[in-house]
Amino acid sequence: MRRQATSCVTAVMAITAAFADPMTGTWTLNLQRSHYGGGAEVRRQETLSCQLDGELLKCTIESVRADGRKLVGTFAASYDGKRHAAAGIPDVDEVAMQKVDDFIADATFSYQGKPVFGYRAIRSDNGQSLTIVAVEPTTRVVGSSVVVYDRR
Repeated sequence: MRRQATSCVTAVMAITAAFADPMTGTWTLNLQRSHYGGGAEVRRQETLSCQLDGELLKCTIESVRADGRKLVGTFAASYDGKRHAAAGIPDVDEVAMQKVDDFIADATFSYQGKPVFGYRAIRSDNGQSLTIVAVEPTTRVVGSSVVVYDRR
């Protein structure tokens, strides 16, 4: 009985911790709700999968661009504001993440030490959608691209 109670508490804590992270989950692009501004590559299809592994948020982006090119990008970063390696994303080699609260995370992507783009990720109150708003990477001024994902 005690072992079952401990297992249940552990499972609930793991689910709660994952839900408290804005990015955790598997997300599919909602084309009807997304808008790409200047400089952003339009996607036909995209899946963003992020999982916590201790302090690291491990993400994989599988994307099909408007011209049919396929891209798989990956990164593993903690919410410490420090740069961490990123791979498979054109003209990006690092990402720095910061968690604002249980619903919002900020990311800044860099190439050869220079910030090249940023975003603010906002998870909906019910946890069923994730909205990525482009921001200028140093000033954090909101851009014109808004990409919406639905939880899968």
